[in-house]
Amino acid sequence: LIRANGRKLQDIRAIDISMNPIKYADGSATFKIGNTSVVAYVQGPHEILSKKGKYTDKGILNVKFFMTNFSTPQHKTNVKKNIRMTEFGNLLKSVFEGV
Repeated sequence: LIRANGRKLQDIRAIDISMNPIKYADGSATFKIGNTSVVAYVQGPHEILSKKGKYTDKGILNVKFFMTNFSTPQHKTNVKKNIRMTEFGNLLKSVFEGV
């Protein structure tokens, strides 16, 4: 049997992984499987001043998660205000804050 995209049932999609494709980031990676792509990057760490003007050993983790509007069945027009993406970003933040 052949799938609609021409692959046989036992064939897997092409996989491609690239390290540091984003030059301005301190670390980055792209992961592609078939037509699906994921891009992740990290900037920092940077020293943080407390409200009293002293350096602190605590950090701040900012997580932004976006999906293109054509990557979901709903085809949302305003992806920046999508509640599901906000919740997923918060989940990622909670996972990495303990590290």
